[in-house]
Amino acid sequence: MKKLAAIIVLLLSLSAACDSTSVKPDAEEVDTNPENYLSWEKVTKQPHMASSRTIALCAPATFPDQEKEALGPHYQKPINIYLNEPALNALKNNLPYPPNSAIVKEKLDDKYNPISIGAMVKKPDGLWEYYYNDKEVVRGRIETCVNCHSSKSATDEVYGYWKYGTDYNN
Repeated sequence: MKKLAAIIVLLLSLSAACDSTSVKPDAEEVDTNPENYLSWEKVTKQPHMASSRTIALCAPATFPDQEKEALGPHYQKPINIYLNEPALNALKNNLPYPPNSAIVKEKLDDKYNPISIGAMVKKPDGLWEYYYNDKEVVRGRIETCVNCHSSKSATDEVYGYWKYGTDYNN
């Protein structure tokens, strides 16, 4: 009888251990997929009007020159900014963005409907991977993105400035 009780106790403790480990999420699992940005924190209270220069520079290399010209120097497009959890924690605490930080710029049309996204994901080596989805996905160390963003080394290659709880400012 003692053996049976010992076996039952052992099985129950193993079962409890299995259950407790199966419900704990892996601390290393962080969502860095830009396509999931709608589940992240939106840090712009309302759409921010981005300048024509920003719109033209942050576009796929195939963005037609005639469209860039048509935008004109005073043209603006609305955008929203979203951050995943590591990026949001860095922002809230005024810290550098750690690896696995992801920042998404959601580009909107004139009626505030999403039309494309641009994103940055900080890799474990500390370098940013760039991502652009405008009907076609481009991802990696995109030369035009790297060349432009590398001029912002003082702000970890991030354009724009915002404080948690306030609106986005250029």
